[in-house]
Parts: sequence; structure tokens; C-alpha cells
Amino acid sequence: MANPAQFARNILKRAKNVERETIKVTRIGASAALRTAVLATPVDTGRARGSWDVNVGGPGSSGNALDPTGGSAISKGISRIATVKTDTSIYISSDLEYIGKLENGSSAQAPSGMTARAVTAAQAAVRSAKIKI
Repeated sequence: MANPAQFARNILKRAKNVERETIKVTRIGASAALRTAVLATPVDTGRARGSWDVNVGGPGSSGNALDPTGGSAISKGISRIATVKTDTSIYISSDLEYIGKLENGSSAQAPSGMTARAVTAAQAAVRSAKIKI
């Protein structure tokens, strides 16, 4: 006959594993979305790429950093994503006044749909994430 106390410990261990793996997969998806959004943003001065911001728990404000490569925006965002715990929303946004126009294809340098591509990248990353339960 199974030991009820051991069974309860096994269930708790699995629950902790599920929580840990959920956080891991959330971070993987958010990181993929951030990278894609930043790198899909057309570059003139780098202001649009530098405007992407990651905030945990609620929307933030992006500022006016020039970041033509997107490396700084990605690095700062990944650092914030690494702080995510359970039941926390991750906001990836830009409050740049013309980001909507870029999203809708106003730049000849890049097609429209940065955010749609970011969501697709996040979905693919989450689907392919390896989890251990």
C-alpha cells in the first residue's frame, strides 16, 4: 500500500517543479518576443529600437535612448525578465510617439507588423521549450 505522507511529498515536489518550469517558459517566451520586437523595428537614428521597454507588473515608459543595434534595449529587457516570479505580467512596450506608424508600415526599411512577429516568436519559443516536471 502506498504511503500517504510520501504521496503528499511527491505531489508538493511536482507542484514546485511545475511552478519553476512555468516561470522558465514565461521568461523564454518574453525574451523571444522582446528580441523579435526590437530587431524587427526599423532603424534610422536608433530611437525606435531604444524605445522598447520591459516592465514587470505593469506598463512602464521607455525614454529616448538611441540604440541602433537594439543591444542595449534587449540587454536591459532580459535583465528585467529574469526577475519575473509567478503570477506576474510582463509588459513589452514602446511609448514612442511614432511607434504605431512604424508598426503599420510607415518605414521603407522594414515591413509592418513588429508586434505580430514578436507574438509569433514568443509562441514558437514556448512551444519548443524543454520542461522537466
